[in-house]
Amino acid sequence: MQGGTLLKFKKTAAIAAVLTAGMTSFVATPAFADGDAASQDSITINGREFGPEDGLVTTTESFEITPGTGDTVGSTYPTDRAPGVIQPLADWGSSYARSSEYVQYFYKGTAKAAANVFSGKRIVQVCIQYTRSGKGVADKRCSNAKSNGSSWSAGAEAVSYAADAAYVTGPRTVFNISTSRIDPGIR
Repeated sequence: MQGGTLLKFKKTAAIAAVLTAGMTSFVATPAFADGDAASQDSITINGREFGPEDGLVTTTESFEITPGTGDTVGSTYPTDRAPGVIQPLADWGSSYARSSEYVQYFYKGTAKAAANVFSGKRIVQVCIQYTRSGKGVADKRCSNAKSNGSSWSAGAEAVSYAADAAYVTGPRTVFNISTSRIDPGIR
């Protein structure tokens, strides 16, 4: 083998050995969700501040990711169903936050604040962040709904990427979601 080819082979063999060693003690743990509702002083969306007087409530959830499974974790927040109204089973108008493992050990998180009413409150902000051992491993990203003063519309999708450590026996990556909600009558 040539010098460069031998170096590439050794590097590939070393990575494979580390991953194989970690896989032998791999134990899957279930995702967990913590739906804590907490008051937040205020948030600013498109230059407009919302606070307790607007019914602001921020809810947080966390999902531990099991690497190598290709699973999708997260939540969808569909529009409340009106009694007696037929509603299609589509979530295009729903707020959401999801994380998918698109390649082993690499994750893509997406979030959207659709300005829909969920559990009696309008979702105006959805934020996501990946953490490991309580520290951010990717920037916090937020999708903010938009208001023109008379009606609300969905915000742009927020996207975040994270990579897991090459060793799967270390601390797990956690996908964190926070949703900020206000009274639905506020325009």
